Amino acid sequence: MVCWGGCWECLKRKLKQDIPRYRRVIPWRCPLFLAIWDGDWDVAIHRLKVAPWEAFYKIEDSERTPLHLATMPGIASPSTEFLLKLIKINPHAVLVSESDNTGSTPIHFLCSNQYTRENFSLVRIFVETALKEQARTQASVSVHRRSPLFIASVGNVPADILDILVQTKRFVPWIAPWTGTETIEEEQHADSPLLNLWSRCRSHPDFFPVNDDLMSKMREIVDFVLDRDLESSALSTNGSENRSPVLESWVRIVTLFRNPCHMATTPTLLYRVSTLYSPLPDLVEIVCRLFPEQLLEEVSISSSCSEIPLHAVLRNVWYDTNPKLIQNVIRTLMTAQSESLTRIHASTNLYTVFLAASTNITLDLLFEMMRLAPNALQLQRIAFSG
Repeated sequence: MVCWGGCWECLKRKLKQDIPRYRRVIPWRCPLFLAIWDGDWDVAIHRLKVAPWEAFYKIEDSERTPLHLATMPGIASPSTEFLLKLIKINPHAVLVSESDNTGSTPIHFLCSNQYTRENFSLVRIFVETALKEQARTQASVSVHRRSPLFIASVGNVPADILDILVQTKRFVPWIAPWTGTETIEEEQHADSPLLNLWSRCRSHPDFFPVNDDLMSKMREIVDFVLDRDLESSALSTNGSENRSPVLESWVRIVTLFRNPCHMATTPTLLYRVSTLYSPLPDLVEIVCRLFPEQLLEEVSISSSCSEIPLHAVLRNVWYDTNPKLIQNVIRTLMTAQSESLTRIHASTNLYTVFLAASTNITLDLLFEMMRLAPNALQLQRIAFSG
């Protein structure tokens, strides 16, 4: 571990290799903390020049570093110049291992501060710094339920900011762990960024009923967002001047589904929304209406097995923590396209109705399936005899 004091040049050399040790101080005895609290950014920048080791102080009660304090929502109009200088001196402060006593990091604060949460380039720098420091130090990672992505979903942040956070899931688990878009096999809290955004969208008076014109624009947004180059920054600007509040909310929702997926092929949007750990039946219904062709479109889950969305839901129904919601999803999928009930599941060689019979769905739902697919028994007999 590196001590905070001593020769600054020596400290800088050791910081390239080690994890810094912080000194706990009383904030009003530290000129840097006082300058930040007063919003005197010229003085704060001067302190970084003459006493850069103060960047490695922590407030003894709250465990907050100067970087925490400078990004907090209570700090008005923080200086971008100061933040960039500070994070360059102490990049380690952005990591979750240096969270304050509420479990928050500077990235959490950056996403909730009204003066910084729309600063695309600043958020990107903080996130990229976190990724580099995490890789360099291999610091411990504790996933806090209120992730930066969750905080960002509560505020009205641009979709570009959400996109920056979502893409980190390929590297670290704490910036965007509970996106609400993981598949059913992954742990997922019911209270998620997706639920926050979807509740806001569906409650808008212009959303229901979803007319043909709105559906056409929503389909265009899905194609644009999911196919968009990762390096592009046009989510919030491309066509935004013509978007209604409903469509802006929809852009944010679809952005959450851009998180990388480790499957043989890229799953369809319907497959993704159907296999959420905490399902949203009304969202599934909307996507069924937007992309009815995806009801029968198979997604490769391995090199030797493909399945349609209904099969995926049935295959994982045992793991679901909310049987009522998952059975509503099943009902939505099968009524939207009854032909899905007579599709065979490759890995089990069972038709949909019999795949459902092997799960713990209710008898009422199973009888509904059999009424919609009366020839399922005959098809299954043929499959077994063949």
